[in-house]
Amino acid sequence: MRQQQALWNHKLRSATQIAGSYLTVNEDTVEGVAIANLIAADENNIVGWVYRWNTGALAIRWDVHGPQRVSKLYPDLCDADKAEIDFAFLTQMPCPDD
Repeated sequence: MRQQQALWNHKLRSATQIAGSYLTVNEDTVEGVAIANLIAADENNIVGWVYRWNTGALAIRWDVHGPQRVSKLYPDLCDADKAEIDFAFLTQMPCPDD
């Protein structure tokens, strides 16, 4: 019982709040947490997500339609994070209708 409580406390301390829900990151394996939505050029749809891995790296995961032009991030990221995912390039990608 004490081991379970200690594990729960550790996970609780490792919890990250994203959009009102808590997600835990296991420090023993490589895991990622979505930190921002990629908003489509039409500004109405989410076309992907930016993930921060517990290694510190950022990565993009696209929806089922694959890579496409992005208009903005929500929530917005700092300039260093935008540079890491090459946000300037994402805003210049072809639209699916092009």
